[in-house]
Parts: sequence; C-alpha cells; structure tokens
Amino acid sequence: MNLIAIDIGNTNIHIGLFLKGQEKSINTIAGLNEAKIKSIIKELWLQIPILESSKEKKRDGVIVVCSVKSDWTKMVRGIVKEQFDEKIFVIGNDIPLPMPVFVDEPLKVGTDRVIAAAAAYAVVEGAVVVADVGTALTIDLVDEHGAFQGGVICPGPAMKAKALKDGTSQLPEITISKPEAPYGKNTHDAINCGI
Repeated sequence: MNLIAIDIGNTNIHIGLFLKGQEKSINTIAGLNEAKIKSIIKELWLQIPILESSKEKKRDGVIVVCSVKSDWTKMVRGIVKEQFDEKIFVIGNDIPLPMPVFVDEPLKVGTDRVIAAAAAYAVVEGAVVVADVGTALTIDLVDEHGAFQGGVICPGPAMKAKALKDGTSQLPEITISKPEAPYGKNTHDAINCGI
C-alpha cells in the first residue's frame, strides 16, 4: 500500500511517506507553516506511482490523517483538495479507531493516544503502557485484550519550562535537552534536569 500518513499534533505536523508498506521519509513541520506543509505534501504525493489502469493519471495511494487539531485538519484537507483533487481519510471519522476504547467519554480521547496505544499493542501483543512526549505528556494503558483503558495527561517538557518562567520572577525559559548529569550546578541545568 502507498500512503501518506499525517499526524497533526498541537504544535507540529508529522508527514510520512510509505511506499509498498515501507517507510521512505518522515518530515516534522511547525503546524503554523502552511507553505512548508503544502510543499512537503506535494513533494511526497508526486512520489506515489500512478495507477497503470488510470486514464486520468490517478495515483495509487491514499492520505490518512490522525489529528488533535481540527483547524489544521481543515487546512490539510484544503491543500489536498486544491493540489490533487483528492480527499483525506481521518482516523476516528472516515477510518474507525483500531481498538475498543473503554473510558467514560470515548469520543473525547485524542486519536493520537489511541493510535499510539494500538501501535504499541501490535508490537507487544499484550498489555502495555504507552508514553508519548509532545506538547503534552500522555501515559496510557492497554489491557491484555487490546482495549484502551485510559491514562494520564501531563504538561510536556516545553510547557513545563514555560510555566516555570511565567510563574516565577527569576527563572528563565530554557530549551530542554538530554541532561549531562542527574542534577544541575547552575539554574539552566537545574531546570533541565528537573523537567
């Protein structure tokens, strides 16, 4: 199968190209950079082969979207329609979720969490805990039968760094990186280690 997979998060959009089921590329773009998103989608779509039987030169591929941000989904839908006269398939709307979701309000669980949980379960083939670090840090539980059971949502590293800067009078906002030691000998390193 030939596929462009688009993961729309709260901060970034990840766009992957898979040809005959094999990963060819993954691109990460700031969600506000519409021109770059359009350019990458176009570049990847043109790598998908044309159907041999198509007189209209239709490409033998689909564009699948997992999204937590509806306005960016609308933007991507518009780009794909305008550039290629194609439609996107949104997980949770056009494509059913890949596992049962046993929580109080299943329709309110971010599809990104369910997709990550399903992928982890497919690899482990048993009960699994899944952590995803992004704008938010999510930790979710899949039971031994492959059902999403819920989890926790916490601020992600960048959000924690911003909160420390905004909530104090002297702490700077830092860019998080892998700490070189378990504790810091200066303010920057202390914040970095703490987060």
